[in-house]
Amino acid sequence: MTQEPLQIVGDPPGLTGASSAGEPVVEVDDLYVSFGGYRGRTRAVNGVSFRIHRGETLGVVGESGCGKSVTALSLLKLIPMPPGSIDRGSIRLRTDTGVVDVAALSHRSREIRQIRGREISMIFQEPMRSLHPMYSVADQIIEILLQHFPMSRRDAQVRAIELLAKVGLPEPTRVAREYPHQLSGGMRQRAMIAIALACEPKLLIADEPTTALDVTIQAQILELIAKLQDELGMAVMLITHDMGVIAETADRVMVMYLGEVVESATVTRLFSHPQHPYTQGLLKSIPNLVDVPKHPLHSMPGVVPELLEVPVGCVFADRCAVAEARCAGHKPPRSEIEPGHHVKCWLYVEGRAHG
Repeated sequence: MTQEPLQIVGDPPGLTGASSAGEPVVEVDDLYVSFGGYRGRTRAVNGVSFRIHRGETLGVVGESGCGKSVTALSLLKLIPMPPGSIDRGSIRLRTDTGVVDVAALSHRSREIRQIRGREISMIFQEPMRSLHPMYSVADQIIEILLQHFPMSRRDAQVRAIELLAKVGLPEPTRVAREYPHQLSGGMRQRAMIAIALACEPKLLIADEPTTALDVTIQAQILELIAKLQDELGMAVMLITHDMGVIAETADRVMVMYLGEVVESATVTRLFSHPQHPYTQGLLKSIPNLVDVPKHPLHSMPGVVPELLEVPVGCVFADRCAVAEARCAGHKPPRSEIEPGHHVKCWLYVEGRAHG
């Protein structure tokens, strides 16, 4: 199978050919994304940097309005332009032919269309809003296969049925002929995963993929994603508000608040030694059914403010129980607590710990 060459921005030292185990599939550096409105421009993503390696799952957590989905959509240049824009930063994607800076591509260019679905795919929270109601499940898989690979429609039809079987759908030949409204919620999500994995992408972005499903189906979908990840060796960016899902599935965790990464670490380190007050609040908010005696469920005061009301200093200062005077007026630097464990909080600038 062949595809047209992408615009190459150059390889880092030692990079040749396709990804191997442990290499970054995508490297995001100092990403800024803003949106224009009648009240002026608002910044939804503010200096975000991260890497995702082959075979790794990066969990991205935070409340609604913290920039998780905007960050993910930026990797595919799917934010509406206008009013949205990537103001600064790079999104370096490793492909079989080299490294491409997605941020530098036009959101309507042929190059970005080659990347969508082929190099990076995305599944969403509610498949009924993503699957086309007027096309059968098979037709929607066939469309993406024909877009990226030189194959006949008959071969694409066969491949579509194989993919539906691969994601665990019963009677895949029958399901292939059906339309999204004829499937249950769990079956629609499986069909959407089949579409997303049709071209065996290097990175799968899963944006709240199980929120609309019941607990049993949620577990099945997460298990399916993990199984397919192992088979394909792909990287996964899992966006969720559910810390329990993160604990079960992620290798590393990135905690976002108001467009900034306030803490990042391995999942084991983050859950055993959370450092940022926001991360600590999120973890304390998880219901615990085995604690004796029982304790009231923790609730963080306040809500995520609107983007036009972002604090001048630390973005979490107005909700933080341990905030100091400097937190309100100055942004904290990024500190490394342990190798690979980073926190943006004034409490760690002089090496002090808390909580």
